[in-house]
Amino acid sequence: MKKLLYILFIFVIYPASAQQLRPIPTPADHRPGEILFQTYPAAVVSDLIVNLSNDMRVPTKDFAIKTVSSDLNIYKMSFDSQIYSENDIFKKIKRFQGVKLAQFNHIVQVRSTPNDPLFGQQWNLAKIGTPSVWDITTGGLTACGDTIVVAVLDLGFDIHHNDLTANIWHNRFEIPNNNVDDDNNGFKDDYDGWSFETNSDKHSVQAHGTNCLGIIGAVGNNNNGISGVNWKIKMLPLSVNDDESIVRGYLYAHDLRKKYNLTGGQRGAYVAVTSMSVGYDNKRPEDFPLICDVYNTLGQQGILNVVAATNMNVDININGDIPGLCPSDYLLVVNRTRQDETVPPAGFSTKFVDLAAPGESILTTFPNNTTETVGGNSFAAPLVAGAAALLFSSPQDSLCKMSKRTPAAVATIIKDFILRGVDILPALQNKTVSGGRLNVAKSFQLLSRVYGMPIGEYDILKIYPNPVDKQLVLTIQAPQKSEAELVMTNSMGQIVFQRKIVEKDLLSNKILIPTDNLAAGLYYVSILTKDYLSTKKIIVTHR
Repeated sequence: MKKLLYILFIFVIYPASAQQLRPIPTPADHRPGEILFQTYPAAVVSDLIVNLSNDMRVPTKDFAIKTVSSDLNIYKMSFDSQIYSENDIFKKIKRFQGVKLAQFNHIVQVRSTPNDPLFGQQWNLAKIGTPSVWDITTGGLTACGDTIVVAVLDLGFDIHHNDLTANIWHNRFEIPNNNVDDDNNGFKDDYDGWSFETNSDKHSVQAHGTNCLGIIGAVGNNNNGISGVNWKIKMLPLSVNDDESIVRGYLYAHDLRKKYNLTGGQRGAYVAVTSMSVGYDNKRPEDFPLICDVYNTLGQQGILNVVAATNMNVDININGDIPGLCPSDYLLVVNRTRQDETVPPAGFSTKFVDLAAPGESILTTFPNNTTETVGGNSFAAPLVAGAAALLFSSPQDSLCKMSKRTPAAVATIIKDFILRGVDILPALQNKTVSGGRLNVAKSFQLLSRVYGMPIGEYDILKIYPNPVDKQLVLTIQAPQKSEAELVMTNSMGQIVFQRKIVEKDLLSNKILIPTDNLAAGLYYVSILTKDYLSTKKIIVTHR
């Protein structure tokens, strides 16, 4: 028996003999024999290979290392999974003292559902209030003149669609098709974004990515096809299909924005938002540390990231979902509605799914200059991403000036106002963090009130009905970021009603005051600030 165990031990130690054994099965959810890992800055990657080789008593040449990001010390190790146990090597890599994070190179899954029959023409844009925002801005530029870019990560795109091509981002520092890395960013001829599948800027034509582009930024007001949330925007296509390409795609967008920030806009691009509608069902962050960590890296440069929750009708906190469970202040996780009802299957969570957006029967672009109607969380997420980009185009310059100093703060501000502006819906209670569905008009109005230009002193513009019986309605004028109080007194000067004016009042410009508990008589309603007073007289009567 001891001799048999010794022989088995020899087979384990010397993989060359193990070639006669049956291949070690590998899960279908990741690329066999590929592990991504991130090292601490002082770590030496070659030491990892040497230690692994010595530990397993195999040649170092059996393990290939590829640099995914030199700035962030991210690498990919490749080996023959038919010979070596993936789990054993994964454990050894994680135990290496120089390794910070490690994960398998998972294969991405599309998050769309079969098309529903056509029943309306872009009902989703009216539902979230885009027409009222278009009266002020149709997107494309910040008030400081920055060209707003949305990076879209998907399987592939038809970037030559006649309703998209004018809004596709081009790398103006790269000369196309000259086989030279003109801007020294590590990518040759990356003029039209990048495909990590073709290793070029030539993207495979895929319906899913083309659908998402149209929702964000199909050219508007051009007498052709449909309109995106933004009539004018620049969309950066990044074709991805596994963990490595997702990390590299996100870092491509990150590096553009970082360079833009460092050079005052002379180089790089103002990537404000990313949108990704692919992911992994039933997975948890501990298996995807590199993907989850990249959102904070992006956020520090001022990039807000929008992703789709799984289409499975499960609580993602219980069942798992990536990137939906990634913890980051710079991430918005989206599920979908049909009109104002949730549409199963749709992943939900009161902790991780931030909001819903229209995502059923959505008319959008389809390859070969056509359109189609689609459904799924895949198409709710780009609607939120497009809305975020539209908020970045607010005509007041306080936000864009802030983004020059503290870009990360602006990303969280846009996220915050998207969530503040939602329409609260009963169907979304206990389903999302906000309990609501995207309303870009409300978000834009609230953002403008807090970070826009002053509109004069506080004032009571209208008061009705007067005389009043049960409820008084005040229409007010209110500047931004000023503390104020509403006070009602009787004819003797005694206070009968008092409260602070809050953001909800500023959003609606209306305040309701109950009067059915007041005695009939003469009253005064006042708005008070530190150095301003506006007062109106009312009569309370009871029938």
